[in-house]
Amino acid sequence: MNAPRGLTNGRVREEFGAPAPVRRQRPNLLRRHWLTGAFVCTLCGVLVYTGHNFYETELKLQQVQQANAQLEDQINALKRKKELLDGQIRQVKSPEYLEVQARKQGFVKQGEIMFQQGSSPGR
Repeated sequence: MNAPRGLTNGRVREEFGAPAPVRRQRPNLLRRHWLTGAFVCTLCGVLVYTGHNFYETELKLQQVQQANAQLEDQINALKRKKELLDGQIRQVKSPEYLEVQARKQGFVKQGEIMFQQGSSPGR
């Protein structure tokens, strides 16, 4: 059957009782892939959260390392001070040091005679 001129394909089908073709609309990609979008958003959130936690942990680690270095310096300074004090204790306990200090205070050994240099009282 020939269709009359000027009629479109859809009109011809309607005239002859054929159903018009249904034009499928393009599906909305957001509705179709909403689960994928939710997964991507969740994944991005997890990555941001993990990165933030890593950054905070790194900052805390640096602070602890700085505090540790300061404490190590204090420990080393105290060790040096202890060594100096131990040396002074050994020196104070030595018989030679005790003798020198006793002589400065005017003590003499048994049987020794002490001579003093100085001006005579009459001069």
